[in-house]
Amino acid sequence: MSESDSSSTADVDGTVLQDQILACDEIIEDIIDSHRGSSGSVDEEDIIGDVYDFYGQVREFSVKSFENRFQTSALYTALKTMLRTIGKECGYDHRMKYERKGREDVADGIDNIVNWFKLYAGGVLERQPEITYEWAVPHFKEHRDLTVSHPTEIESLRDRPDPTLVSSVVPLWHVLEDILRLWRRILDMDSEDRTHREQILKGERDPENSLNRDLFGFIQKLEHRQDRTDIGFITGFQNGEDGKSSRFEVGDPDFFPSVGDVVQFSAEQRERRDGEEFNALTVTSMSLVE
Repeated sequence: MSESDSSSTADVDGTVLQDQILACDEIIEDIIDSHRGSSGSVDEEDIIGDVYDFYGQVREFSVKSFENRFQTSALYTALKTMLRTIGKECGYDHRMKYERKGREDVADGIDNIVNWFKLYAGGVLERQPEITYEWAVPHFKEHRDLTVSHPTEIESLRDRPDPTLVSSVVPLWHVLEDILRLWRRILDMDSEDRTHREQILKGERDPENSLNRDLFGFIQKLEHRQDRTDIGFITGFQNGEDGKSSRFEVGDPDFFPSVGDVVQFSAEQRERRDGEEFNALTVTSMSLVE
């Protein structure tokens, strides 16, 4: 980090996060050196610089959370904001917003934000994004919700790090490293190639060798049903959170679906017997982005 961040660097030394944070420091510094201000316009918003600033907050609160569990909420918010800012640079952050009963909201649970990044990265890089220890994302959210923000029982402050928090935050930094590496690959792409892939994601161009599958999305949830076929739902890039999701039966694809998988699919609107449209589109074909 820069000289102004030297105190933060000292805070990392000797902690269980040292190696992982320093690995992420190297990636984010490379991104800043290579891409910050690359537009040459002083009027353009410095989104990459904003990501860098929020990264510093994530770094700081990660270490402080071991000393004070209430910093966990600050870490959660800082990490969400950092990842949403990456989404802003990539141009999909607005697709996470939705309107209900006249009120605009955003589907900004940290696990959902990571899935949106995976969807964008998978579509642009044309491969299934590999996120190490991805299970740590919902694990961290659960710890923050149940232990810090909404505990059933009030616990005394500890004089040592909470082992559950440590088991969440350490792998969370592996997740962050993979996200930063993928984002750096996207930033390093030829601008025309990146624009071309973004147009395919948006449905503005047909994908090559698509086999009539012109939509990209991620598996948002799987639903087990007693004595009935299990179903799953896909959040599509084009429809976003404000549009309809797409429903499929779990046994239909030629792969075993998991929440967060990035898929390419086709879907259509079907009607009930009374002529009313189903709330979700029906998937007619689906394959895993590989």
